[in-house]
Amino acid sequence: PLVVNSGSLRKLSGTGVNTVTVPFNNGGLVEIQTGALSLNGGGTNTAQFTCSSSAAGLRFNGATYTLSIGSSISGPGSVSVLSGTVNLQSVVAIGAWTNSGTLNFNTLTGAYITNLTVTAGILSASNTIVVPGMFAWTGGTIGSAGSIMTLLANGGITLNGATRNFNGGTLVNNGTAVWTAGSIFCNNAPLFSNAPTASFELQADGTAVTLNSGSPLFVNSGTLRKSVGTGTSTIGIACNNSSLVQVQTGTLSFSAGGTSSGQFTTPRGTGLSFAGTHMLQSGSLVGGPGAMSGAS
Repeated sequence: PLVVNSGSLRKLSGTGVNTVTVPFNNGGLVEIQTGALSLNGGGTNTAQFTCSSSAAGLRFNGATYTLSIGSSISGPGSVSVLSGTVNLQSVVAIGAWTNSGTLNFNTLTGAYITNLTVTAGILSASNTIVVPGMFAWTGGTIGSAGSIMTLLANGGITLNGATRNFNGGTLVNNGTAVWTAGSIFCNNAPLFSNAPTASFELQADGTAVTLNSGSPLFVNSGTLRKSVGTGTSTIGIACNNSSLVQVQTGTLSFSAGGTSSGQFTTPRGTGLSFAGTHMLQSGSLVGGPGAMSGAS
């Protein structure tokens, strides 16, 4: 069986979920005004999905759904990939997106998602994803080897929960990123960039970023700060610092080397630890009455 929409399909009332369990091909308009529409049987979209209110949601929950070139998903509502695979070649401008399945952004234009949440599964892209609001990463995998993806987190990042994998592409923090739990395991050559106006807050003890394979890099052009925890917080991949690193409590460890032309500050009772090969260039500064240690 197959459902084909070439006209207009609207969900106008009801706060619950309406479900399509067979493949659904859309060549017209699908408008969700309230509640949710769940597509569980896969299919294709060559036209338009609209979540026209913040209370409206579109769900993909199984099989493979392809949103083709020339199609669009828009509106202040939300989209969720609960399971299955979604291949995106369409224009995206949506209020919120949550992924726990497999989500492939392959559009030639940027995707604009007000709030993005990745809880599980895989998110990969070959374009730029712009997140003006909050980006929450609690599980799953982002990127792949050789990826040219750029994810611009302009409204802040929360990093907590289960283990995550960063396998390729560039993640740029343009707001305030807060890490509270769970390491990010890095493979291949992903780049995490903390922009000049941004801050990255380590608010727990433990290893925030772990080298699993390859040559991942953390670039700090803003403020990297350990602000919570009397133990040790670790950046376990190479870290290049051109701006400010602050240790407000406990010890901050850089265990995989890097290069610094910026500043490190360590108040009394705090510690700064370097391992591997870390080059402090001319003009860099390590200041404060705290302790500093190094190991090869």
